[in-house]
Amino acid sequence: MSFAQVLLNLQGPWINAAVGILLSFVAERWPAYAALPPKDKRLLMLVACLLIPGLAALTAIAGGYQSPGWDATTWPALFAGLLSFSATTIAHTRKLA
Repeated sequence: MSFAQVLLNLQGPWINAAVGILLSFVAERWPAYAALPPKDKRLLMLVACLLIPGLAALTAIAGGYQSPGWDATTWPALFAGLLSFSATTIAHTRKLA
């Protein structure tokens, strides 16, 4: 699998896997994470769900793997991040409340 394909997958199907790895690393390395209120943990999840596909899209554009454009590149990546956050939050809201 090429680097370009990894960047494209991080803009869609791999968002949850990447966010899970990132948040697992944060929870392991940052002891105060366990003491955060559920709302703050959800905010970190939202930031990660938007940051990962957004940075993947920007990296793909900067590397010449994708053409720049909001309609074809950036909006779909951010929309996929919002969907990822929504699905995860809906699935786990009772556990976080």
